[in-house]
Amino acid sequence: MRHAHSIARVVQLLCTALALTLLVAAASAQGPDAPPPKSDKPAPRQAAESTEPFPQAPGHHRLHFPVRIGERQLDLPYVLSVPKNYQQPRQKKPLLIFLVGAGERGNDHQGIFVHGPSAEMQRNRELEDQVDMLVLSPQIPGDLSFDQPEVAGAIVQLMVHVAGHWRIDTTRVYATGLSMGGKGCWQLAATAPPRTFAAIVPICARALDSEQLIPSLAGTAVWIISGGADGDFTTDARKMTEALRNRKVDVTHTEVPNEGHGVWLKYYPRIEFYDWLLCHQRGKPARARPSDEQLLKMATAAPESGADRFNRHLTEELGKFLPYWQILNCGRDMEPGMRDRFGSRTKVFVTHPLNGETPCVLMTTAAIPAKGKTSLRLIVGHHPEGDWDLIVRADGHELLRQNIGKDTARNGWRDISIDLTSYAGKDVRLELLNQPTGWSYEAGYWGAVVIRTTP
Repeated sequence: MRHAHSIARVVQLLCTALALTLLVAAASAQGPDAPPPKSDKPAPRQAAESTEPFPQAPGHHRLHFPVRIGERQLDLPYVLSVPKNYQQPRQKKPLLIFLVGAGERGNDHQGIFVHGPSAEMQRNRELEDQVDMLVLSPQIPGDLSFDQPEVAGAIVQLMVHVAGHWRIDTTRVYATGLSMGGKGCWQLAATAPPRTFAAIVPICARALDSEQLIPSLAGTAVWIISGGADGDFTTDARKMTEALRNRKVDVTHTEVPNEGHGVWLKYYPRIEFYDWLLCHQRGKPARARPSDEQLLKMATAAPESGADRFNRHLTEELGKFLPYWQILNCGRDMEPGMRDRFGSRTKVFVTHPLNGETPCVLMTTAAIPAKGKTSLRLIVGHHPEGDWDLIVRADGHELLRQNIGKDTARNGWRDISIDLTSYAGKDVRLELLNQPTGWSYEAGYWGAVVIRTTP
């Protein structure tokens, strides 16, 4: 049975490789302005901001792709970020595939906007204007991992789909990922047809058997990024670097001193990261590639922008209100931050969604005691002229979704208690979402956030 399964797997990969090769050849023969090829697969759902199934307009389009992984049929969420000048006729664009980390898995696209290229571009309009490539970011369910060969095979199928409906420069296809997605980046390189990627950048990635990778990495530039204080992730980055160098793979390792698990925050916001990718094109020598010293300096020499100052100020204020919590994707509308008073309460923290689709998120990792009953108490309010949806998640699972508005909150406030006892004895990642509902006075007002355990 094991032998039969191996043969079936080989056949599947050969079929996938042939499909991608034929599709790329067909797309090249038709030219960039040819109509999208017909397919017997269902079309993906339209993006919320789009009126067409294969949106060409600039922006971050939330789409779905039907695919089978093992015995499961999934409607795989993905975001396709289209650059501002994509609609110029007869112009093909580079394609960057980004794989999220374990904490960003799910089925609602939201995790894609936590970390990574599209997340950083959405938070920083200047970066969005500068990144001149399509960015493809798939999201998988919480019980799957990008380092599973069948999952990587599904991502290859998604790449085939995208190559059939958008103009892709097939000599400039890149891949990157963080943490679980970093290891998935290795697996994707091993699974995709040879000569697919011009360059890959695994960040904070665990190791994969290098022997699987060697045939796939011929002619591919590899940039491994890790923190110098990231435990086994640091060790595995060094291990992969040595193994690939021994096999004459073009590999660079940037290890940022004293950085732990999160070094991607130093690179994805920098246009220099994307410029490094664009130095590489299949079949041509790398051009004007930065030195190892310049790649390391990239993590430490970034000037502080207005967005950086805003986020730093907001983080400092949140630290006073909720120590050990983080804030992500907070928009600037309605003056977020601490208020001495709002309504009937003092010392209120205010958040605001980033835009009409992306919620502001407060998050932390909490150690839930093994004994006793633990609950999360929230006192939340709304603007007199608006409302918002409160969403509470634990380890990616939705525990609560309630509207906070004049019809649901007495005197502008609502007192909510959520039982966390089922997580007793575990470290749980908690997320509190200020979710927009109609893009009118959407600010979330936080009067109290308390994790409490009773005997």
